[in-house]
Amino acid sequence: MSETLISIQSPMEIDLDSNGIIVASAGTGKTYTLENLFLRILVEKRLPIEKILAVTFTEKSAAEMRDRIRRRLSERIREMSATGNNSGELRHFLDETINNFRSANISTIHGFCNKILNEFPFETGAAPDRTLIDDKQVLSDAFEELKSHFWREINLFGCSSEEILELYGFGQKFDERILELSQKYIPSWITLLPSLLKPDEYLKEIQKIIKKLFEWRDTKEFSNFVQRFSLLNFNASSRKSIVEKILSPLCSELQESKSWIEFAISFIRLSKSISYGRFEDNSYLCIIPDKWNKSGSNLDSVAPEVPELSSKLEGLHKAITNFQMSSYMELIKRTRETADAIKISRGWMTYQDMILEVESAISRSSDLKNLLKERFNYVLIDEAQDTDGIQWSIFRSIFLEDKEHKIFLIGDPKQSIYRFRGADIESYFEAAKEISENGGKTYSLSITYRHPTQLIECFNNLFSDGWFEEKVYIPVKSADEEKRPYAFLDKKSSDPSFNAVEINSSGRAAKAQFGEFIAKKILEITKDPPIIAEFCDYKERIKRRLRLSDIAVLISTWNEANELEEIFKAHDIPCMLYKKTGIFHSRESQEILYLLAALSNQGNDSHCKKAFLTSFFSLTGVGIAEENVFNSAKEKLNKWRSLLDVMPIGAAFQEIIDDSGLISRVAVYQDRERRISNYRQVIEYLESKLSGRRSVWKDIYDELLNEFSRNEIEKDEEDLYRIESDIPKVMIMTIHVSKGLEFPIVFIAGGITSKHQLQTLPFHAGEKGVSKLAMDLSSSSDGILKIEDDYEKRRLYYVAFTRAIFRVYVPKIICEKQHSPGPMVNFVKNNLQKIVLPNESCYTKSMILDDCEIPEEKATAIDFSRIQLTKPELSERIRRMNSFSSMIRNEIYFEETSISEFEKDEYEENIIVGPNSEKDLRPGRKTGLMLHKIMEELEYERFMAFKDYRDAIADKKVRECIIRNQDIYFQSNEEREADTEKIAGIIWSCLRVKFLEEGKCLAEIPKRDRISEVDFLEASSSESMMTGKIDLVFRLDGKYYLLDWKSNLIADYSYDSLQAEIIRNRYDIQRDVYLSAAKKWFSARIKNFKYEKEFGGMYYVFMRGLKPDDLRSGVLYFKTDSE
Repeated sequence: MSETLISIQSPMEIDLDSNGIIVASAGTGKTYTLENLFLRILVEKRLPIEKILAVTFTEKSAAEMRDRIRRRLSERIREMSATGNNSGELRHFLDETINNFRSANISTIHGFCNKILNEFPFETGAAPDRTLIDDKQVLSDAFEELKSHFWREINLFGCSSEEILELYGFGQKFDERILELSQKYIPSWITLLPSLLKPDEYLKEIQKIIKKLFEWRDTKEFSNFVQRFSLLNFNASSRKSIVEKILSPLCSELQESKSWIEFAISFIRLSKSISYGRFEDNSYLCIIPDKWNKSGSNLDSVAPEVPELSSKLEGLHKAITNFQMSSYMELIKRTRETADAIKISRGWMTYQDMILEVESAISRSSDLKNLLKERFNYVLIDEAQDTDGIQWSIFRSIFLEDKEHKIFLIGDPKQSIYRFRGADIESYFEAAKEISENGGKTYSLSITYRHPTQLIECFNNLFSDGWFEEKVYIPVKSADEEKRPYAFLDKKSSDPSFNAVEINSSGRAAKAQFGEFIAKKILEITKDPPIIAEFCDYKERIKRRLRLSDIAVLISTWNEANELEEIFKAHDIPCMLYKKTGIFHSRESQEILYLLAALSNQGNDSHCKKAFLTSFFSLTGVGIAEENVFNSAKEKLNKWRSLLDVMPIGAAFQEIIDDSGLISRVAVYQDRERRISNYRQVIEYLESKLSGRRSVWKDIYDELLNEFSRNEIEKDEEDLYRIESDIPKVMIMTIHVSKGLEFPIVFIAGGITSKHQLQTLPFHAGEKGVSKLAMDLSSSSDGILKIEDDYEKRRLYYVAFTRAIFRVYVPKIICEKQHSPGPMVNFVKNNLQKIVLPNESCYTKSMILDDCEIPEEKATAIDFSRIQLTKPELSERIRRMNSFSSMIRNEIYFEETSISEFEKDEYEENIIVGPNSEKDLRPGRKTGLMLHKIMEELEYERFMAFKDYRDAIADKKVRECIIRNQDIYFQSNEEREADTEKIAGIIWSCLRVKFLEEGKCLAEIPKRDRISEVDFLEASSSESMMTGKIDLVFRLDGKYYLLDWKSNLIADYSYDSLQAEIIRNRYDIQRDVYLSAAKKWFSARIKNFKYEKEFGGMYYVFMRGLKPDDLRSGVLYFKTDSE
């Protein structure tokens, strides 16, 4: 592949008329290249967008690619409009493409295959309307059905079930082992090894050998065999061990056994219990002496039957081993067959079935292949290193058999780390070879935008020679500093980019030592004066101090996290496991699924009962049994069913959360933040997937149910937990989870030790090639498996090193004696010698633990700049979390008052704030939710350039934000158009009226000094908790303030009128709760926070009542003392 390598710096250098392999090393802009290649093909070839197929690995990646490509197309159209180019062939093509964007074929491989099965049922032979299920579950059902009668089919007359199970080796975790192997085994693609006969044949052999042993037992020679063996002329110690550990117990079992199976089971137990060195190497052949004493052998005269006995015992041992292994193979094959039959009978389909059925259909049907050739011209395969032979067979058949079609593989073979779930690096190499042989070109992205020169030179030295199995590492260069999105401005530390920490201990002691080093180094990095870095945020470069959340600690397995957590806890360092289990497999997600099932199936009491046991109701089994309790819960459920008729998904869920008291129940748990975060993330995901269309509860239930199944495929890649609270935390994660992420500071803590346990995985037997895939149940292929395992570990640690943006720390184990050494000892240590030599480079450093300065203070102070939040990874919230409202809902009824009940407050103003209109903006809860959402999304600074509301509404971003939220809350276009200008007037006033201290307005508060929608939990009594969201927290002139938006429509917004409104709606209680929560919130995050000096107070801003000429109108300000 490297012989024809073309080094490129831009996707513009790729030849669209040839097939291509694009090697994208870490940080070189794979995503950018992919989307620009797609756009080049689209525009330069003038292809309808549906003619280009783009396949990526996860649903999230596919959605992001769609969004980026659509955004780029929209930007191109806007640029043309700005220059007056509103006509012409290209503009017409782009307009058509945007209008037809829904037909874009950008999906996962499963999405692509599912679409083919649905659109071509006759050509594929696919049954219609099948239910998508988890492969593991149907295999489990099949295995349970199969094992209940499997052994009865073998002629074991007179044997008990217990004896049969032991003969088969059905020991602990046997079921788990068979299911694991059944999942990995694909009959049409993988050969099971070793090649064996049917179990019956080995059973006959077992019976035959034991019969001969019984015949020997009945001879007179048997009675004194052990005594005679003890007279053999070889090493006395060896002779004694063989007699005591093998022959005496063997002859005793042979003497006492009444049936062949009784002896067979005793023989199995004996073989497992023998602890004799030569037995482990040679099995029962070890009873034949390999060396004799000086007087020579006396075997023929003393115990001539030993060789024959050794042969029989060895034959029995092999026959039993082969019987068990053959039975396992039979079980695996028949489990797959039974699962297939179950799926057909029940109308089920798994994710693996999708790919297998499409591949099979294309192979046997030229009609389907031709139809797909007509449909597509190009295919772009993202993360190509994680494909397998089946997927490559599909794409090869469609795109590589003629010159009219083109295929591009985009990926990095150095980052192929998912072998355990089916990824096959050899399939990638096979595909690259075939593409090259068919005139394809191999490109390498030669510039990295992640790493500075100091770090990339270290990586080039580290990985160039001896790290990978082949010459797959291609050195890259760092982009010029102005083109890189990051800059490190560390003035206080002497640590270079690459740091190796010498540890003169082994095993757990080495891990604990490095963990202590990490903790002390984190405290050093985060103490004052701060380390400043420059980041590119929305094309704007900002400088800020490094936060704890900028630091990642990478481990090999989750088991390594516990000790690190304890060390960090001892040093008061906040940390979190970035992913311990997929969010969609959490208890909270399961509870939402049960609730949705009940909402979707009216009248189904079974679903209702499951929902009533969740935290949404928190009923007990006894409570459900009481008719009045059950009926009361059903009434509440019926009320919730109607919510989607009047409000969007997010608001409906929020209503359920408030009405159910869910938060107060969850708040009693120690891990309440995690639980609440889980509920929110699942709801936000569902909202994002179904936004923009009217949905019923059944649609939402189906979406979450599908995500459960899909998550089994993607759970190692997707659904990472978001940060569970506002406090920045050090991220602890496995290297597998870290793929695709990047962090300014990285510590590699995993891999110091290893269990040395090889998994039974498919491997390439014989010559390389996808047709040679095999899976060996014996240990005879362990050598090959170990080689492939070692290569993957090298790729895994390449991923680990390249997550670092500025600096990486790695243990360098110098202790010679190591128990169960891991990759850090086996190969990383030796390769470190190539780059980490004391005093030889300003880029690298080899340090001992004493080099790490230990600050006297423990926890680092967290100032406002370090607690600013980023937008959530999932969709943004539809409605504020504010259970204060639900707390007082039983006392106060909020009416949606019509405008006709009030006199319009008219006033003259020199500045035009809002449009003249006979009616104000409509009242009601939806309007309030919409205004809050708009204020959360807007960029306040933009409003400094707007003289009045008309400038605001003319601004594209502002207008899009308003219209987008109007579409969410109000479906009527007529109502939307009538209100757009009024909304612009309200938000202009909120941001430009100078009601703040020192005569300032909110638009003057920079983004770094404000946070929207801050969550809190506050005790409302000794037994319950209350949750809320503070709309805005901001800093002004060194003081911190709270602000709460109010959209109430009232007749008068004067000071006295607002005070009355506060009392009428019990906002005075809300104010006290917010102020109490704020004091605790700031005190927990800002070192030595002084409430009286540093807390400025709280504003209630009634959005409709702000006036530039009356700064008291619409605004109430509060501040209480620290008590």
